[in-house]
Amino acid sequence: AVAKGQIGRGGGKHIHLSSVRSMLGIHRGYVGYCSSRGGMNMMIKQLATEWATHGITVNGIAPTFTRTDLVARYLNDPSFYNPLVARIPLGRVAEPVDIAGLAMYFAAPAADFITGQIVFADGGVTACQ
Repeated sequence: AVAKGQIGRGGGKHIHLSSVRSMLGIHRGYVGYCSSRGGMNMMIKQLATEWATHGITVNGIAPTFTRTDLVARYLNDPSFYNPLVARIPLGRVAEPVDIAGLAMYFAAPAADFITGQIVFADGGVTACQ
C-alpha cells in the first residue's frame, strides 16, 4: 500500500527489520521465526528488484539480541547473557542506537544507490558461525 503511493510520487525507501536468525538456525522450537525472517530477507531482495524502476529502495537490518524491554528479562539473567555475549566477537548485544543508526543511514540520501541489502548488525556473530 505504501509503495503504491510512493510510485505516484517518484520513489521512496523501505527499511525492514529482520534478524540474525534469518541466516542462522537455533535450537528446537524456532522454525516459524527463523523461516519467516529468511522469507523476509528474500522479500527485501525481490521487492528491491521490482520497485527499483520506480525509485524505491528496499533494505533490511538483521540484528542480534538488542537491549529492549522485550528481552530485558533474558539479558538481565547472567546465565543467559554471559554465554550469549561469549559467542559475539564484539562481546556485547546491540543497543537500540546501533539499529537506529543503520535505519537513519538507509533513510538518508547517502544510501540512495543501495537496495536489496540486508545488513547484519550482530557484533560479528554471523561472521564466525
